[in-house]
Amino acid sequence: MVLPSLASETIVKRIGLFGGSFNPVHLGHLLVAETVREACALDKIIFIPAKKNPFKKNAEIAEAHHRLKMLELAIQGNPSFAVDTCELDRDKVSYTIDTIRILRQTYSADNYQFFFLVGADNLTGFPDWKGAEQLVTLCDFIAFGRPGYDNRITEHPLTAGFHFVETPLMEISATEIRARISAGKSIKYSLPEVVENYIYEHGVYLPVDADRQGGGREADAGDRSQK
Repeated sequence: MVLPSLASETIVKRIGLFGGSFNPVHLGHLLVAETVREACALDKIIFIPAKKNPFKKNAEIAEAHHRLKMLELAIQGNPSFAVDTCELDRDKVSYTIDTIRILRQTYSADNYQFFFLVGADNLTGFPDWKGAEQLVTLCDFIAFGRPGYDNRITEHPLTAGFHFVETPLMEISATEIRARISAGKSIKYSLPEVVENYIYEHGVYLPVDADRQGGGREADAGDRSQK
């Protein structure tokens, strides 16, 4: 007996791409990712830590293996979150258009629709991104609010088609977290506890002298004794 052929439609998965230094990853990053995932019905959010960010002073960025491990710890337990190391694996400046092309080698356009997450602070400068005109043809863009920035989509033709998602505006920044660590101040409730523990256990962002003397861990001992 010959079975009738069954017509099947290709199911296209919606993938959010969240790039950044994640130096370190904090609760603001995670809340934005989850809010966007739910609002835009994305199947997955892939975090992409940058090796060399073209818009930041790379001398201030922690070693790649530390940032990767902190990301992995931060997203554990959330099956909708994943990490891709394609930018860390390349010893070059991380340009979004290059990353999209690399990811397309794994995620075909026939089966996966890309949505790249971008903060409102990057909207006005987007036209200056490498290959911006071609980039908007390779994936969709989702803009999210950032404290202190005009969160409306700009009128520039390249960003006019961006989707905008209202996200909680948390006054948490990686820069402030690093400064507090260096100053021996508490960073509790700014990032996942497992990431906080990793930072102190491995001396990430601690001044060299403080790390050798255990000063960073002592500075937060008061908070830790309340656990």
